[in-house]
Amino acid sequence: MAKTRKDINKEAMFSKIMPSGASAHNAPPSVKNVQPFDPYEDERDKKSAEVRAELEKAHRTPEEIEAEKKAEEEAKKQQAAKKAQEKAKTQDVEEIINSYSKPEDGQKPDKPEPAPETADEKQKPVPAETAPPDKPGPEQKPEPDTAIKVINLHERMVADRMEKALKKFGCCSCTLCRNDAMAMALNSVTPKYIVTTEADVAALTKNENAEEVTAAISKAILYVKANPRH
Repeated sequence: MAKTRKDINKEAMFSKIMPSGASAHNAPPSVKNVQPFDPYEDERDKKSAEVRAELEKAHRTPEEIEAEKKAEEEAKKQQAAKKAQEKAKTQDVEEIINSYSKPEDGQKPDKPEPAPETADEKQKPVPAETAPPDKPGPEQKPEPDTAIKVINLHERMVADRMEKALKKFGCCSCTLCRNDAMAMALNSVTPKYIVTTEADVAALTKNENAEEVTAAISKAILYVKANPRH
């Protein structure tokens, strides 16, 4: 394959830069009147290709020109039809919005005119006004639970005092921290089971010594506050 002028110019430039490093089989051939390397040669080749394309376009047959014109007209028609469809959709949306828009300030919406009464409707007797419903009476309090149960009195005391103690110590009162403090306090306090009713639990917790319960709650909250699990 014959070398182009560009390849020969590159080899000549390489031999000038590194004459001692060129081997016998890589040595450029001796060419007379070698032109210097032209950095704008690629750009000129590109322009030449564009010029050739323009010339080919100018020398097209009438059939090719007619076919190209038809393709352009068809593309314009499709684009115009697409724009018309989009415009119609926009107008439809605007009409729907306007139909549901509120009336302007100071204008009352038009009320539909009542239909004329028929002879049968005129003869119908007017129903008497119904009496207003009776007012609801005072809410009745639920009856106290009198069922006898086995209740851990210290557990109820811990549950009743936990929320207030969390706020007092400035501890997080989320469900996780509250349950951790409850479990730790209940594990350290001595359980005290009694057989009684729900109605008597409140009075029993007030009379019970709360020192052990208070100490267990305090220790549990301080630990949870220092080691939260979230």
